Amino acid sequence: MGLKTEYSVDMIRIREEVDKKEFKAFMNQFRYEGDVKYNKKISGLGNCRHNWYIEVEGGNSYWVGFNLISLNGKADKNKDYLYLEYNPNKIKMDGKLKKIFYRFFRGRNFEVVSADIAVDLYNIDINTDVFIDKGAHKNFKEHQYSKNNRTYYIGNRVKVYDKAKEQGIEDKNWTRYEITIKPKTIISNMKEYIYQKAIPGIYIINNFEYDFNLTDTQWFILQALTNNAAPIHMLGRKMRKKIKSALEKQTKFKADRRKLSATLKKYIFEDLLIDV
Repeated sequence: MGLKTEYSVDMIRIREEVDKKEFKAFMNQFRYEGDVKYNKKISGLGNCRHNWYIEVEGGNSYWVGFNLISLNGKADKNKDYLYLEYNPNKIKMDGKLKKIFYRFFRGRNFEVVSADIAVDLYNIDINTDVFIDKGAHKNFKEHQYSKNNRTYYIGNRVKVYDKAKEQGIEDKNWTRYEITIKPKTIISNMKEYIYQKAIPGIYIINNFEYDFNLTDTQWFILQALTNNAAPIHMLGRKMRKKIKSALEKQTKFKADRRKLSATLKKYIFEDLLIDV
């Protein structure tokens, strides 16, 4: 089966050490503007004390964070980390975002902390064409919002959901496989970066390859499993082995680690830094 896929950066988080007084003075210029929402946190490791949520046209927003709450004090009391997180698919490098980036990140010394890479699976219906062996994953969650609206979470890095439904598109089958990668790498080293961690796979079964080793009952069970009637780990050991053998003959999608890495690098070097 020819599977049509498209990779893109759906979220990127970067950080840079900046002078505290300079940054405070810079952000004060937006203090009374209606599209800037400020929130202060006083606790929670990994949170930033100072947070700004800046709204843009279309109802989207991006995040600016400063002064990370951590156990270790910083050696340089005059500087702290500035974080910037936004979705390149929805937010253009323009307006306040461009001002912040050009003022504090254009030196090309910043770190790429994390990114969400979206893999769009076109002509795939998450309700009938996707099967996930829940028992094969240590941490798996399924949120079913309605009969035909579900989202799968595999570990803390992969999310599989109905992108067409999220966008309010009724006549299109569009499943998104979204994975969070964490390079934690400075720009000067990003060209050599390749994502190395294990990548969970999902079965794409809109075109079954019939397994003649299955009885009619076993074939019915397999089809029931793919329609979320029950999880495969509830089957007995012999039946589970038989069904898994049949599943292995179906198409299994797993995001390509080189494409994941190349997608992120393409955005950074051909879009984000093109004019810097």
